[in-house]
This record gives sequence, structure tokens and C-alpha cells, in this order.
Amino acid sequence: AEGVRHRAVMEELRSLSREKESESLMLKWAGENDAKAYLEEQKELRRISFQLRNQEGKRHREIDEEKRIEEVQEAAKEEKLKTECRQDVENYKAQCAARDRASLCYRQKEARIQRLQAEDEYQEQLEIKAENAALVAADRRDVEKYLDDCKTRRRLSLAYRAKEKRQHIEWEKREAEKELERRSRD
Repeated sequence: AEGVRHRAVMEELRSLSREKESESLMLKWAGENDAKAYLEEQKELRRISFQLRNQEGKRHREIDEEKRIEEVQEAAKEEKLKTECRQDVENYKAQCAARDRASLCYRQKEARIQRLQAEDEYQEQLEIKAENAALVAADRRDVEKYLDDCKTRRRLSLAYRAKEKRQHIEWEKREAEKELERRSRD
């Protein structure tokens, strides 16, 4: 999918390059036509100037005037065609710009989605790590509490046995004293 998209983008760039080259040629030709029209106009002005100096050229002036009218009409047609061509070029440029903007917006949205997904995954990983750390800490506290309970029970057991032993020793002493007393009586 990335290769297809890349080829499409590359084809679009080549197409834009060809279009720009075509536009450059059209502008060059338009400039040359404008120069030709200017030269024609200057030529016509000189011709009219010569005709004014020559009364006998009245008939020629009328013919030239008809030619000039035809040329003006032709020039108007050409100008109309040029204007239409320029408008077509501008429309095409606008379409290309819109297509480029849409492509850029799409790529930005895709990048934003990928960033958001990466952030979500990172956040989930952090939450999992936090949960694991909490579980490990809780386990550690439980183990420490169990060990403390075992130590306390052992201490209490030792204290109880020591107390029992002391009581037993006292009892044996008492019994021994009683035995001594009984023997001393007998």
C-alpha cells in the first residue's frame, strides 16, 4: 500500500512538472504573440502615417483599414483564446493546489492518527507497568507482613515456653522442698 501510494505521489509530481513546463511554453508563446502584435501595431501606425502624407494613398488607406479591422478582429479572437487558455491554466493550477492540499491534509491526518496510536500504546504500557509495580509492592508487603507474623509467633512461642519452663522449675523446686520436708519429718 505504501509503494502504491509512493508511486502515485511520484506520478503526480512528474505530472505537475510536465504541466509547469507546458505552462512555461504557453507563457513564452503568449509573450512572442504579444511582441508580434506590438510590432504589427507599430507597422500599421507607420503605414497610416505614410498614408496621411500621401493623398493619393486614400484608397490604399481604406484597404489597409479593412485589413486592420480584420487583424483587430483576429487579434480579438486570439486574445479571447489566450484568455481562455490562461483561465484553463489557472483552473488547472487551482485543481492541482487543491489536490496537493488534500493530499497533505490526508498525510497529516494519517501521521496524527499514528502519533495518537503510539501515545495510546505508550500510555497502556505505562499503566501496565504501574499495575505490575503496584502488584509487586503489594506482594512484597504481604511477604514482609507474613515474615513479621512468623517472627512474632516464634517470639511469643519462645516466651511462652520460657515461662512454662520457669513455672515447671518452680514447681519442681516446690515439689523437691515438699519431698525434703516430708523426708525430714519421717
